[in-house]
Parts: sequence; C-alpha cells; structure tokens
Amino acid sequence: MNCEIQRKIYLDGAFLVLAFAVPCFAAIGLMTLKNAGTDELLAVRMADAVKEYYWADEQGEIFLQKVNQALKNTEADSIQTVKEYMQGLPEEPCCGDGDRLFSDICLNSGQSLRIELKVDWKKRKAQACSWMVLQGKEKEINQPMKVWNGE
Repeated sequence: MNCEIQRKIYLDGAFLVLAFAVPCFAAIGLMTLKNAGTDELLAVRMADAVKEYYWADEQGEIFLQKVNQALKNTEADSIQTVKEYMQGLPEEPCCGDGDRLFSDICLNSGQSLRIELKVDWKKRKAQACSWMVLQGKEKEINQPMKVWNGE
C-alpha cells in the first residue's frame, strides 16, 4: 500500500509540470505565428518600396537621356532653351538655373527622387550631380515672411 501512494504522488508532480509546460509552449507558438505575419507584411512593403524606387530611377535615366537629346537636337545655349524644348515632352516638369537642371519624380510613399544635372555647354552633355531620395518635408521651400508690425 505504501508503494501505491508514492506512485500516485509521482504522477501528480508530472501532471503539474505538464499542465504548466503546455500553456507556455502554446503561448510561444502563438507569438511565433504573430511575428511571422508581421515579418511577411514588412517584406511585402519593402518589396513595393524597392520596386517603386527602381521605377523612379528608370524615369530619372529617361529624363537624363531626354536632356542630353535636347542638347544635341537644339542649338541650346542656356537652361531656358533646354526647358522650353523639354516642355513639349510628356514627363515630370524640370526647372533650373545657370548650368543646372532639377527634376523631382514623386513616389507614392510621400518621398521624391531629386535629380540634379550639370550641363557642360562645350561638350553639349548633361551629367548627374545629385541623385537622391528626399522626404516630403525636405523638398518644401521655406520662405520666411515678414511679421506684421501694425502699420
């Protein structure tokens, strides 16, 4: 009879360990599934952002080619002449001053790809000086306004 009591106590201890371990393993399994879903969503968003960047990069290459074509096709001697030629082309508007041209290609994420080209008038060729992604706030021009003084 003494043997049976020890056996019963041993089974109760194993049951307590099992009753504690199963919920712990279930909680860990649920957390792993939650993390996997979040990781998948993050991967999909990252893939979309990369596709969008490469699309904008391709549009930037096309812009560079069109500027170089404008320099070859016209007797352009100023940025204004190049801009006038470029206005007839269906693409992002360009602006510039002196010997530099700029174009912003908007992305869906609120960012834009800013392309800055430097024109070499002797070689009749444009070269990229800057090719960078800007946040929405960076491309806004901050122009200070005078404060009304009551007059």
